[in-house]
Amino acid sequence: MSAPNINDLLQIWATTLPPGQSPPFINKQDMYSSIDAIEDGNAPWASFSISFNGEIEDSDMTPWKRASYEVWYRDPKAVLHNQLKSQDFANEMDYAPKEVRDDNGRRHYMDFMSGDWAWRQAVSAINLILFL
Repeated sequence: MSAPNINDLLQIWATTLPPGQSPPFINKQDMYSSIDAIEDGNAPWASFSISFNGEIEDSDMTPWKRASYEVWYRDPKAVLHNQLKSQDFANEMDYAPKEVRDDNGRRHYMDFMSGDWAWRQAVSAINLILFL
């Protein structure tokens, strides 16, 4: 995700939080600094280039179709592995999937474990165990 999009996403996230609660990062630089501050383990930066690989007609001057984009990332698996073994995160993560609802029954997403994917994984695992 581009840096401006990260900042936009953090601002959108902030508007969804209860009064007095802030997103985990102020802006993209704060997020980058947090990632870079992880001292346990190693998750080196890697990159790749990506570009549109479809057919482009000569009359089509769409800029993004003709551009190449460089994507930088740290291996998410390595970053998560380092976070899980870090004492800094020992009491900061909730490992239990949950489905949180407000008084009106609307779903409330507050962290990764309150998301659909985590919930579906837990429910499918429980169903598997129950039906074995």
